[in-house]
Amino acid sequence: MKLSTSKIFLLAVMAIFTLGGLSLLVHPVQDVNLLNAEASDREASINDALPGKELLLAPFQITSAALDKRYFPEDLTVTDDYGEIMRGNPPFEATPTEKNVNKLYQVCKEQGKNFLYVILPGKPLYDEEITSYGIPCTRNSGADKKKDAMQELGIPVLDLREPFREKFGDDPDRSAVFYKTDHHWNADSGLMASRLIAKDLNERFGMSLQTDNLDEEKLGREVYPDAFVGEMGMAALGKYGGRDDFIRRYPLYDTHFRFISPKQGIDETGGFEVFTDEAFLEERPVDYGHNLYYYYMFVNGSRDEIFNYDVSDGDILMIKESFSCVLSPFLALSCKHLTLWDMRMETNVISWIEEHPEIETVIIAYHTSAVGDSELNNFR
Repeated sequence: MKLSTSKIFLLAVMAIFTLGGLSLLVHPVQDVNLLNAEASDREASINDALPGKELLLAPFQITSAALDKRYFPEDLTVTDDYGEIMRGNPPFEATPTEKNVNKLYQVCKEQGKNFLYVILPGKPLYDEEITSYGIPCTRNSGADKKKDAMQELGIPVLDLREPFREKFGDDPDRSAVFYKTDHHWNADSGLMASRLIAKDLNERFGMSLQTDNLDEEKLGREVYPDAFVGEMGMAALGKYGGRDDFIRRYPLYDTHFRFISPKQGIDETGGFEVFTDEAFLEERPVDYGHNLYYYYMFVNGSRDEIFNYDVSDGDILMIKESFSCVLSPFLALSCKHLTLWDMRMETNVISWIEEHPEIETVIIAYHTSAVGDSELNNFR
């Protein structure tokens, strides 16, 4: 009997399902305390304890990839005409956060510290890039409202969406800014942002940051083809939905740093490599579950410190989220001391600032989704 192509495909899918089920019988899930775990911990525990996970997911992902599936309404995700995976957000009434920002700003003013709220370009650059596909997105419009409210209070704001739109706005292929399979931006974008921030701090507050350390001719660039699958790509199509080229930027001159990360138990002295994961990059493990985005800074640490022994000016506290993993290493090239603070892990930053008079400049660097996040903007 001659089997049609569709029947052969169906049999293959059934076989994969069967193998996935058998793997569960051979390797049952054990020792996972789901009832007492946080949601993220439950998910991680299931992922770690489920040897048949990839086989179970494979039929859906292979089928979706084969059919060039682009819409994932269950999580408001779409793949655009250029292969860029983007996620919208449901309409919501944004929590007023500008009052909390103003509270921190006033503390900094009382102590004579410079203060700057930096809006980083999140994905998409324009809400219309997602809404044109019928998926709601109010990230940029929400950030616009927050920006207006902060400026009415006199809070200094640097909106980096504007220079990014000027440079890339006419190019609908956003791979120059973001990874196609991820919501994060690439190292070129983090480097561009660090230049703009350092330049603004010098011009706005009369600081003397070493912006020439960020000149293009002083930095190397290397591209690793098909080395990266981002978080959104994994969630949508896994390793069957394509890969990104990974971009590495690094100084071409000698550097001397000390990097302290309490969360990771790190206290290292050396060159730029002290906060880059060189071994992980060389291995380039692109299997399901790995995230090469954290080549810089390893993870989202909190109260990390970077001392630059080649620069004599600039003691900066940057309140940040994951976008700063590829921003902070380059900003650190221009200043003497950079402290990184993540509100998701350390909450009362106001008390800490009051106890550290040596900090002369406080920056909040949030991408568009985080600008309206009530927890990230509650500085206690």
